[in-house]
Amino acid sequence: MKMLDLMFDTLYKQEKQYGEDSVEVAKTCFLIGVVFMDENLPDSAMKYFKRSLEIRINYFMPDSKEILEVTNAIRAAGEEIDK
Repeated sequence: MKMLDLMFDTLYKQEKQYGEDSVEVAKTCFLIGVVFMDENLPDSAMKYFKRSLEIRINYFMPDSKEILEVTNAIRAAGEEIDK
């Protein structure tokens, strides 16, 4: 879990530097979700995928690759997305 410790530290610093709803924070949340999925922890991954999506929808068009990346990850974690 050392990787996650570094990622959470990065997330904290990004929130302070760029704001809690920045694209940088969204990217890091997505990556944290990926690590949780790799650890077979889909419920934990879902929390960070959803946060990433909530931020990204404020910056990107609905059919953009940035949104599709997260919605595909959410589906892979076992939840459906309402369009």
